[in-house]
Amino acid sequence: MKSSVEDLLEWASVEFRQSWERLCHVAHRLSLGAELSPEEARVRVLFSPLEVDYAAVYPLLGALWRTLLFQPARLATVVHDGHGRVVRSYFEDTRDGHFVSVRPLDLPEIVPLEGPELLSLANDRSTGQGLPRTDWVKIADLRFFELFREAGYDWRKLFVAARTAIENGWIRFHPVPPVFQAMFRWMRRMRHVDPNHLRLPDVPAPEAAVAVRGPDFTTVLHTRKLAIRVADRGPFEGLAQRLVESGVAPRTLALRAEPLLKFVRDWLHREKWDFYFAPAHFAEAGRFAKRFGDWWDVAPRPSGLSRFTVWLARWIFLPLDVDFLLRRGVAGVLREVIRQNGESRFGFVVEDRGRALAAVELRFCNGSVEEIHTHPPERFDNSVEPATAFGYNARFPVVVVHLDSVLEWLRFGEAPWKERLRIASRSPVSLFPESLSRKVPRRRRWWIWQAVRLPFLRR
Repeated sequence: MKSSVEDLLEWASVEFRQSWERLCHVAHRLSLGAELSPEEARVRVLFSPLEVDYAAVYPLLGALWRTLLFQPARLATVVHDGHGRVVRSYFEDTRDGHFVSVRPLDLPEIVPLEGPELLSLANDRSTGQGLPRTDWVKIADLRFFELFREAGYDWRKLFVAARTAIENGWIRFHPVPPVFQAMFRWMRRMRHVDPNHLRLPDVPAPEAAVAVRGPDFTTVLHTRKLAIRVADRGPFEGLAQRLVESGVAPRTLALRAEPLLKFVRDWLHREKWDFYFAPAHFAEAGRFAKRFGDWWDVAPRPSGLSRFTVWLARWIFLPLDVDFLLRRGVAGVLREVIRQNGESRFGFVVEDRGRALAAVELRFCNGSVEEIHTHPPERFDNSVEPATAFGYNARFPVVVVHLDSVLEWLRFGEAPWKERLRIASRSPVSLFPESLSRKVPRRRRWWIWQAVRLPFLRR
């Protein structure tokens, strides 16, 4: 190791332990109903120098933790030197889905590193100290902290550090919560991802907010202020517009927490994430899109989402089985692209005015994403043949997303009529080779006729 154990533990105490104990202390007071000022509730976000008002996100995080972790989720944390010698050990208790306390846990100097044996030992020791039973254990090697100390606050280095720690088993859990099961799966698929191949756009992040409405809370996440306290208890209808009028942000997206958390829960428990074969993804997208005004809302509303337009669209598409069309038609189109080209790969390029920001290649196996590769984006700058830039022949399917066109479409409703004509003439997405965009819809057109029927006539 590059430094002594004492220096590394001192750094970890400042960067991890103190921040986590501060968060648990604030969560403990909030769980007891204490009214904290923004300064009293301010905590530091782990792995970053940013601070957030924890009281503003407390209700949403409680619901989110209950979805991502076990319930209850009392945790024993064991830090070892790589050979089973305990360096630090703690017991972390929970209440209402939040971690509310961190206390020392007395363990032997040498412990087994196998998950089941260590969980049994931690459970015996915690109950022997008068603490609640242990529900799961976190096993961290000192090399885990060494990686993150070298990474600092650079998000690219943090990504590589997390992937390295997971691949080498320097951070483990038993049993593994759903959120970490999904994280470990995706980290294995992203072992060929180079974060240095990702460019950031030149445009600054717009000032906007996302409001999540739960049964008894409203949490507002802000692009510049991270989180804002609001006391809105009105109906969900008009929530986004009320926040805009109150000066929270010039643009606001409102979401209902229940369907959002259900989607997260279903996604976490899905072993295989079928990008284009699994019908459930398209059905969920269809249901969410149709519940505009009930499950989600935006303000200011573009002209395409005005009350009259939404009412008219619902009546026009009443006999159209949108769920069936998305499940079978869209998935069928993507299957047809794969079949026509004989490829089990897809390429995605995101560009902004000719400057490529990211080039990602997805490799599939049995309809599921198996590997994710990134390519140097400079090879795709002003490229008219993205398939060749990927290193394949011209039949390799590539989807190009034009970020500047996407941003223009987002302000379509606010633009003058002449500007709208110019925006409408530009497609935010291009498909290469171009022959695919002409052939595939004709071959799958019969799915549309299958979808034009009343939902209750379906078997």
